[in-house]
Amino acid sequence: METLAAAQTIAALNLDVLVELDGHHMSSNTLEILAYPGIARVRTSYLGYAATTGLPLDAWMIDQRCLPDDNGDYFTERDLVGLPIGFCLEGYDLNCQQSALPALSNGFITFGTLNNPNKWCPQTLINWAALLQDNPTAKLLLGRPECDNPLFVQQWQNRFAERGIDADRLIFAGNPEGGYLKLYERIDIAVDTYGNTGGMTSLEALACGVPVLSMGHPVGARQPVNLLSTAILQHVGLADEWLVDTVDAFVAQAARYSNDLESLAALRQTLPQQLTNSALYDGQAYASGLSDALVALADRCRVAQINSYQTRLIESSRR
Repeated sequence: METLAAAQTIAALNLDVLVELDGHHMSSNTLEILAYPGIARVRTSYLGYAATTGLPLDAWMIDQRCLPDDNGDYFTERDLVGLPIGFCLEGYDLNCQQSALPALSNGFITFGTLNNPNKWCPQTLINWAALLQDNPTAKLLLGRPECDNPLFVQQWQNRFAERGIDADRLIFAGNPEGGYLKLYERIDIAVDTYGNTGGMTSLEALACGVPVLSMGHPVGARQPVNLLSTAILQHVGLADEWLVDTVDAFVAQAARYSNDLESLAALRQTLPQQLTNSALYDGQAYASGLSDALVALADRCRVAQINSYQTRLIESSRR
């Protein structure tokens, strides 16, 4: 449908609550529909990118572990709603295959990331370079389609060289035959980006048996985009080990498992089941939490209607 026709069709449904699920920072989003007057009494966004839509919506929903420290000062939405379980994987096939720990045959640890290069900020580079400096035999696999571009490769080789990391310590890998998830067969420990963490990328790594090492943000600087991996690791029961606060802790955790390949290999075999057993696969609990949030939004709509009606009555009586 054209935007106007879609908006008119939705408005004719006379909805209490409209939930936008389009992924609002994607190229094909239809957010402008939400700006249509009278489309619903309460308009909320959910399961889009972990940031404000930029529209004056009534609410914005996300996993409660991802709520920002500033109570939404940087959000145009009027209310931020935290869900007990923000996303559900029950019935969803991540298409990940288990494999043996690469280090057992390689003789060295391979750190790796499949996160978008737009997330490779200066602090991310510091974190990754620190791992390689601490472990002189380790390598870092950067798995992205952009890695098939020689100019892209040269730029990042130069950036790592500025931090004392030689080009032969870096593995640039585009999408292999069989799909990008095959790259996890070459990665021992996935290293998260800082500032804008992995979401689906983190889930896919865990489903392939690859632990995700992530560095969190200090209190006062936490925003939804840098809390996605935090929420995932907490749900799966990995936060105590794999979510750290400092670069030193980032390096220490990597070193711990780099020097204990037996434990790392065992974790690789049990991690997919640990993910499956987590709250992220509890569809009933997820549905219950989401239902409660939607009912609360509908109730808020009814209260607003009652208040509006009472206000009109008072004004009418005064006249």
